[in-house]
Amino acid sequence: MHPVIRIVSLLVLAVSLSTGGGAGLALGAAVLGAGYGLAGAPGLPRLMHVLWHLRFLWLSLCVIYFWFTPGTPLVPAWQDWSPTYEGMSAGLVRVGVLALMVAAAHLLLASTPREQLLGAVHWLAAPLAVIGLSRERFALRLVLAMDTVPRVRALVRHPPPVRPSGRAARIAHTVAGLFHATLEQARRSEPAEIALPEATAPPWPEWLVPAALAAAFWLAAHL
Repeated sequence: MHPVIRIVSLLVLAVSLSTGGGAGLALGAAVLGAGYGLAGAPGLPRLMHVLWHLRFLWLSLCVIYFWFTPGTPLVPAWQDWSPTYEGMSAGLVRVGVLALMVAAAHLLLASTPREQLLGAVHWLAAPLAVIGLSRERFALRLVLAMDTVPRVRALVRHPPPVRPSGRAARIAHTVAGLFHATLEQARRSEPAEIALPEATAPPWPEWLVPAALAAAFWLAAHL
């Protein structure tokens, strides 16, 4: 599948999931399951690692939705301390939607080479010229960000050995050290010529994929 179609399909999936309910969530899970199966389940352990790192976000969403959504108490004897049926339903759907969005983005990044991905973004950014923005600069910033993230991640994994006591002081010390280390790496780096990959227009029959995806989610929401 053309990388442009992959990105457009991801956007359709994200919008459909965010506006749909339980039926859309089930359809999204089925679509992603099929996508991972066809792609050979790329980077599945890495996805599990990312989802585990977001566990406090999932927990926070559950607490907010379960206990702060008005509705029928799940345990009437607990009165105001009980979560509600409506809150549990909405909270589980929201957590599921966000988890599927993370999985969809991971599938795109794991199954699409970087050059193809950047070329597709460059092609899709063509309408920016209408409002006076440069798609070359947009794509160039994306290239630089993708090159910098692995370096910053390596710095985070290897913090300086001397760390002050106190949680707030350690966080401030780590952020300051990371900032200075990033600036030092930028100062030492040699200027490099960056070539933006060009992407051709996707074959028109492939546009039926995101169109069919949007139609399927619309039917799931209205049936």
